[in-house]
Amino acid sequence: MKNNSIFKYQKSLFLGLSLCSIVITLNGYFLYFSYEQSKRSAEDRISRTSYLIEEWVKGAFKQSDYVLRDIISAVDVDELQLPTLDAEKHERRNNWLVKKRSTITNASLVALYDKNCVITHSPGNPKAKGFDASSRDYCHKFKSSPSLDTWVTSAYVPKGKKQLHAAQFRRFSSTSSELEGLVGFALNLNFFNEWVTRLKVPPNGLIGIFDTNSNLLAFRSNDSEKTSLKVNDLILEKLQSIHTRHTLIHQVDLSDDKKRLVSYRKINELPFIVVVGEADMDWLSDWKIQIWISLVSLLIICYLIIINATEHDKVLRQRDLLSKAANTDSLTNLINRRHFNELAIREIQRARRTNRPLGIVMLDIDYFKNINDTHGHAIGDQALIAFANACCATLRNIDIVARFAGDEFIVLLPEISQNNLLEIIERLRLAISEIKLNVGNDKELRMTTSIGISWAIGNGVPKLDEFILQADNQLYLAKQQGRNKVVMHD
Repeated sequence: MKNNSIFKYQKSLFLGLSLCSIVITLNGYFLYFSYEQSKRSAEDRISRTSYLIEEWVKGAFKQSDYVLRDIISAVDVDELQLPTLDAEKHERRNNWLVKKRSTITNASLVALYDKNCVITHSPGNPKAKGFDASSRDYCHKFKSSPSLDTWVTSAYVPKGKKQLHAAQFRRFSSTSSELEGLVGFALNLNFFNEWVTRLKVPPNGLIGIFDTNSNLLAFRSNDSEKTSLKVNDLILEKLQSIHTRHTLIHQVDLSDDKKRLVSYRKINELPFIVVVGEADMDWLSDWKIQIWISLVSLLIICYLIIINATEHDKVLRQRDLLSKAANTDSLTNLINRRHFNELAIREIQRARRTNRPLGIVMLDIDYFKNINDTHGHAIGDQALIAFANACCATLRNIDIVARFAGDEFIVLLPEISQNNLLEIIERLRLAISEIKLNVGNDKELRMTTSIGISWAIGNGVPKLDEFILQADNQLYLAKQQGRNKVVMHD
């Protein structure tokens, strides 16, 4: 009963804590999905940025390729020979090539090559005329790949220059598989940097353009001390080996120990890789604010839930105390006469409905007035308490015992035979006779009880008032017969 009472009073608190656990769990799921959403948003941002840069780069080389196509369409393959047969025509062609080169703002040189990769025209760089490039990679590339129409080299620094360049070539059209000639631009890659500086970069983000040889072509970062960036060779090797055009990696940058989401995008048909990174501290900044808001909100909600549960427990306790005060005798802690009547009426109805037996017992303390007069009301109160305790200790758990009035007590015993009823009540009489109360001066008070019983079964159970009257009459007979007796109604 004590454990049930504790659970009853702590039920609201338990429910409150359970609700807090549910709120915490839901909040955890919300923060997890919010984290994943923030990560996906960051991945989308850096992927879109790298794609935009890719399109810029491809657009720039397409523009220069269009000019190369124009040159091929206007130049006769017969002009690609040394020594030149017509010096004047050769000079006009050089001047025309200069005009074509000027249409590409980032082109520093233009050259024509014969079928043996020997430079036949090189306006702006006369020393290059007659240079044999047959050992160069691009010459081998075109000769070994008849289907290759255009090609762009990795970055290099031309002799006498400081800035990185890349060469773009296109072969002269031919019906045969043999190489008939090439036209090429030397392109200053400084325009990469000009593009990148226009882009908005998060506080700890970075944007870089590299070639496949890990040469840094352009870089943008808000960190003034971060002047270079190394691309992991294993990543480049992986991109080249499996021909993956785009990949996302969550990695720690060894140059500043910041963890970033990094997009690596290999530009199709060009030897360049675009790298765009966004640091965790940037893309998680809003999510961290959400964490603090969620934690504060969670603490407030749980605090209010627990406070409300505690207050509810207090109300339950107060209600139970009031109910107990209204239904309990304050001296003996037995139920009072009013509450006994409520319970007894229900038991009588149940006995009639189920055809079960029911017994009722009236009993009081013999010569109780003499106890009060001789020893005082304090001893009388002790006698009543000891009497009530003996009843509770002797009777069954299902029996209903109450203080009826003064020194009178009443007991309702459901579902009990006559023999068992007499046996229990006789045991109770003996238990009361063994009570010893210390009244001072090494004296003990002994007491006895007179008991009246009425018993009935099923529809034979009378109304409560009549049932009580029958037992009370037997109590009166017990007193007449000398007290300390048990008398049952026939």
